[in-house]
Amino acid sequence: MKPNNKKETPLVFYPTFCETIRPEANGQFTYIGVFQSSISVDVFPYEFHQFSVAIAVIGTPDQLAGDVKISVCVDDRIVGGASIDGSAEGLTPNEDGLVFCNFHIIGNELIVHKPSSITANITINGVTYVSPNSVRLRKSGAKPSAQKGRAGTR
Repeated sequence: MKPNNKKETPLVFYPTFCETIRPEANGQFTYIGVFQSSISVDVFPYEFHQFSVAIAVIGTPDQLAGDVKISVCVDDRIVGGASIDGSAEGLTPNEDGLVFCNFHIIGNELIVHKPSSITANITINGVTYVSPNSVRLRKSGAKPSAQKGRAGTR
């Protein structure tokens, strides 16, 4: 029996954290208010008026076949998400045998009560993949004030 020299392709996903996602007439999307990886705020709790996540997923049709669950977490606590049935059904793989899927979660307000890390996780057929990036919310050294509004603006 010949050994299988075919290298297993890892599933890859990239979340982009932003205020909102606007669909355009031409089928494209605009990500509005993309958050930096580290945000300093003056006071906790901190309120994001709207918190959304765009996720690009790349994998083989087998990896993406079945049900998909996306979770948005503050530290280890799930604060939002979505479930999608049969995410890769009907998608045609490219010449490398990969399919590309995009998922958008247009969220509501998000209140964070203490310095935290916001992540997105994706679960496909019981296998959970943890986001490679996050938004870290930390307290700044500035004098406390009644801060309520858009993150990253000063």
